[in-house]
Amino acid sequence: MLRIALRLSLVALAGLAAACATVGDDPPPGASAATLLEAGKARLEAGLPNRAADLFELVIEDHGESPEAEEAAWLLGEVYFADERWRKASRAFQDYHEANPLGRLGELENRMYDLGVKMFLSGQSGLFGLGIFPSFGEAPETFEWLLVNLPTGARADDALMFMARIHLDEERWAEGILHLDRLLAGYPQSEWALTARFLKASAHRSLSRGPDYDEKTLLEAKKSFEAYVKLVSRDPARQVEYADRLAEAKEAITGIESRLAQKKLLIGRWYTSQERWPSARIYLDDAVKTAPGSEGAAQARGLLDELEDAGR
Repeated sequence: MLRIALRLSLVALAGLAAACATVGDDPPPGASAATLLEAGKARLEAGLPNRAADLFELVIEDHGESPEAEEAAWLLGEVYFADERWRKASRAFQDYHEANPLGRLGELENRMYDLGVKMFLSGQSGLFGLGIFPSFGEAPETFEWLLVNLPTGARADDALMFMARIHLDEERWAEGILHLDRLLAGYPQSEWALTARFLKASAHRSLSRGPDYDEKTLLEAKKSFEAYVKLVSRDPARQVEYADRLAEAKEAITGIESRLAQKKLLIGRWYTSQERWPSARIYLDDAVKTAPGSEGAAQARGLLDELEDAGR
């Protein structure tokens, strides 16, 4: 019985080896596109993706006008994607779209978005995978391709939001705002629109360096927070859904007004030091009006009282 079982095992192994050899063999010269494509698929099923890629490339190169070329081009991208060869996968899917502009649009935009994410995460692994000298990798180029070539798809706004968050996480406020502006301008009905407004306002606030500097970024932040509050407050359901952020936005507006009042107070003090009393009064009055309940407003009132008592 042992000899019989051993003989059967050897026969099975020989059959398996023969099958693998058949799958791995190159099709004859001049093989049709259909033959090459099926041979490539067989190699995929046999766990030989690189050998399959060779045949898919052959279909594209030698039979580019055939119906099989479209499927071969797609499968080539899938092979590279599964093998985590992100750059080659991106190039393959771009070539696929160039040759087949109406083919698999939904699947294609999902693949290109996923590739952008994968490329970013790969770049973040940095030197030797230790997170040293991380970069964005080729994510920006891949997302940009998606935005240019599939702007009306379902993932374009996702790509812009992803890129915005990348920049904001790195405290690259201006770059983040740029992507948020593109999202709001190009996709005003996007599910990300409210989040984009909130993040834009927060980024502008982060750009401000304090009351000693230009108030433009603070005013931009206040404007964006007010727009966010207005939009959310219109809809009772949104007020409930975004209650935490709504409260945070209102608090941010109060804080920005206090900072603006502090800036006007500083200007008013400077004019006072120069004995330019009318200009001093203008800015001190503005400080009081901008944030009546703030510390800056209280100090401005005190200075105004002093000017009044001195007949200035």
